Amino acid sequence: MMYLYAPLYSKREWNERILEKHVVSFRRKMIFSGLFSLLFSFLMVLGYSFSKTYSFQFFDTYKAFISFCVISLIAFGIMYAVLSRINVPKESELSKSCRKVRHPFFSAWVLIIVAWIPYYAIFAPGLGFYDSLWQLSQFYGYTSYNSQHPVLATLVIGVLFSIGKPLGTNFQFLIYTSIQVLLVSAVLAFIAWFAYKRLLVAEGEEGSNRVFCLWCALVGFSALNPLFPLYSLSVLKDVPYAAAIAVMTVLLVEVIGDKKVINERTFVVLFSCAFMVMSVFRNEGLIIAIACAALVSFAQVKDKKKFYTFLSVGLVGVVAVASLMSSALINPQKGSRIEMLTIPVQQISREVRDNPSSFTADEKKKLNEMLVDDTLWSDLGVKYSPELVDPVKVLFRKDFSLRAFLKVWGRHLVLHPDTYLSATFSGTFGFFYPCRASIGQGSVYDSFQWMNPQTVSGWKQYMGVPNGELYPTYLGKAENLREEFLQSFENLYKIPVVSLIVKPGTYFWIGCLAACLACFKRNYMLLIAMVPCVLIFCVCLLSPVNESARYALPLVFSAPVLLIISVCMPFNRLEKGNRK
Repeated sequence: MMYLYAPLYSKREWNERILEKHVVSFRRKMIFSGLFSLLFSFLMVLGYSFSKTYSFQFFDTYKAFISFCVISLIAFGIMYAVLSRINVPKESELSKSCRKVRHPFFSAWVLIIVAWIPYYAIFAPGLGFYDSLWQLSQFYGYTSYNSQHPVLATLVIGVLFSIGKPLGTNFQFLIYTSIQVLLVSAVLAFIAWFAYKRLLVAEGEEGSNRVFCLWCALVGFSALNPLFPLYSLSVLKDVPYAAAIAVMTVLLVEVIGDKKVINERTFVVLFSCAFMVMSVFRNEGLIIAIACAALVSFAQVKDKKKFYTFLSVGLVGVVAVASLMSSALINPQKGSRIEMLTIPVQQISREVRDNPSSFTADEKKKLNEMLVDDTLWSDLGVKYSPELVDPVKVLFRKDFSLRAFLKVWGRHLVLHPDTYLSATFSGTFGFFYPCRASIGQGSVYDSFQWMNPQTVSGWKQYMGVPNGELYPTYLGKAENLREEFLQSFENLYKIPVVSLIVKPGTYFWIGCLAACLACFKRNYMLLIAMVPCVLIFCVCLLSPVNESARYALPLVFSAPVLLIISVCMPFNRLEKGNRK
């Protein structure tokens, strides 16, 4: 289009304008490449230091500076090459045979399910761990309800679980996990279908081959990533929650690209379902769901008074009323406030371990009053585990004085901020550092705990669950296959590049890359769709377990499709598309 106006300028002016355009493009590539490489290299060095020493010790050596410089240069070069590549116009492929998927959703769904069949055969009727058994025991009355797990989530899981009760315990697990496998695979197929549809519109007919390859990549990722089938076979509230987050992310991208979509029945149904599941299955889910509804209303610009806005308000009301009614009828025990103080508890525990002499006699007395019987303040330092808050949180009374705790915590924050920082990064580095060659505390191995009869037997005694209840019986013929799989899966964590697929930190950087590319292309509206992932990452940092795969599961679902959209969407396409 610019060439139509060429006669209006002199040759010199035209050359100056072309040169200016290239200079601006070069500057943007340098700035974005530089910022991304600096952030990446710093967090990589930081993560390495804490994975080895749980401290800043590595930064005291010259190796840290050298590593930072080398990683920065490599990351800068790669990022600059990526930005330069996406700026190059793609050649037309109309002369080639155009590859299209006839039924992108059903084809993806079938391929994913077929790829998961080996997992289903080995681990049927299902997997789970402590939280799974705790929620089921609450539903069946062996343990009193506790607000640490949302009451509605416990009821939903229990009702679905009880469908197969007349047929025996194994059928209870089998029916529940089968439903979950079908739903999760359908969500992943929906993501692949959405990317295919959206990119086919953006790329046009000449880009059909590229879109086909991207669809294959998404389907392959969903089919081959072991996190998806293993968690789908787990009785776990985080699985439907992660799937709902992914659907909501896709809907946000859709409403940004086409505001008229909010009037479509399919969109309203999907949004309602995602909103309800998000609100029900996690305590923080309602907050994130409300934030997503607000973002959709914001993206509408001139259409704020549409039915959709009222629908959002109505859904909030329905969830709130249902939660209040269930809580009033069941009257669950309140969870300990310590669950909201995971980072401060870790910080004060590390302070006790590293700087015990800094505590006054009055502070020691206050800490002793906060702890359970026969527990002293010094036990916080003894029980402190850098990556897991459970050993120290169980030492606190449920009714301890929050005001007294914060007073002690605040004073030592001023005295030793470096200790507090060390405690924070020790419990969170796994969410941004994916290169540790070992299995973290919060890996998917949690779901294999039910395969240990001794562990489950101890849990059942603690919860009062009768023998023979709420425990799956695994096929004896598949025992050797299970052992071989577990051994191979353990080795997977030791393979440098392949292990990245099961590390939460990988998906943090995929999200960062997607955000960087969206900003570089001036598709700023796409950042709205990334807000749920940002909120989920913040929740991960506040989680009680470092590198927890189940807490980061929504990122595993959502980050890849956000990256593909940000890479393939033309420059400023989203913003311009909104003005049509």
